[in-house]
Amino acid sequence: KISDVSKLNDILFTSTLLGKQTIDELGQSMGQVVGIAANSGVSFEELSAAIATLTAKGMNTADAITAVKAEITTIISPSDEAATEAQHLGLNFSASSLKAETFSGMLTKIMTATGGSTDKMALLFNEVRAMNGALSLTGDGMEFFTKAINESTNAMGKCDAAWKKMVDTFDN
Repeated sequence: KISDVSKLNDILFTSTLLGKQTIDELGQSMGQVVGIAANSGVSFEELSAAIATLTAKGMNTADAITAVKAEITTIISPSDEAATEAQHLGLNFSASSLKAETFSGMLTKIMTATGGSTDKMALLFNEVRAMNGALSLTGDGMEFFTKAINESTNAMGKCDAAWKKMVDTFDN
């Protein structure tokens, strides 16, 4: 909605501050993942925080967006092998589970169930881009991801504050 534009701007602005990306880079690629994320219950805040985390860890923006899309796709429509491994670990890879758990909640459960084992993560995320994203958002990346979610959730007014700071600088 038009009423959400300011909030969305603040979230995107916060994402660029936390990650290593630009608004232009986000704008060019975000459309590739927004639809599947929204329809899978992944909030815009979590989506932006995931992209910020991945770019902060060295991924370029387009690859980060592709990785997050691949993670979401793997969770809502897993391969037979991934579904079997998830079930074996006590996880439910499905769209309804992702909606109920949230994206970060699901990744936390996955990290706990696998004990952080790269081998077990590879069985769950058997597509390279999904695995790369999942490994980067869990383990040592989870702390940054959690911080980025909190920053994105509390982003209201950040873009306006930055604008005012810039305008004040020009006045001086």
